[in-house]
Amino acid sequence: MTNGSTASPQMDDRMPHDVKKRNAQMRMLRVAGIAFALVATGPARAQGHGWTRAWTASLWQGTNDQVQTVEGVTIRSLVRIGAGGERLRLRLGNDHSAVAVRIGAATIRRANGQVAHVTFGGAVTARIEARAPLVSDPVALPVSAFELVEVALYLPDRTTLTTVHAAGGSPTAVSPPGDHSAMRFDAV
Repeated sequence: MTNGSTASPQMDDRMPHDVKKRNAQMRMLRVAGIAFALVATGPARAQGHGWTRAWTASLWQGTNDQVQTVEGVTIRSLVRIGAGGERLRLRLGNDHSAVAVRIGAATIRRANGQVAHVTFGGAVTARIEARAPLVSDPVALPVSAFELVEVALYLPDRTTLTTVHAAGGSPTAVSPPGDHSAMRFDAV
């Protein structure tokens, strides 16, 4: 089911093929994660003139059954930060795609509800070029070591997510249609 519940085998047999395929894709999306959003997502701690990588995941090209396409939705991942600091940056990657990805909005949310809007070169929208990373501007959002934060990205265009990772933790959530980057939402 698209609400996150699992259909019984008997119920699944009565569903049209396209519904079964979409349900399977949504379950896989939650299991595999949205790797381009987590490619070395690097909330970091300022140290002198440098940054400390505080979270990353090993990435690889997804197989045909792992590659997913979404459009006009927000994806949200929980990230446990390994190092605290006063400012954060995101490092997003599009390593295994031949097509650029447009980010319509990005936010980082602390557990206490504090939301910080992320910019890239001063703009709220950005483009991750094919086979390339994109690093955000520093975000003033103090965090503690081992704190859980939510990273949300609004993907306004049809986007095929081709990079996966096997980092454990909470699955990536996919919103109903629209920009839900600045608010909590129930995953579909």
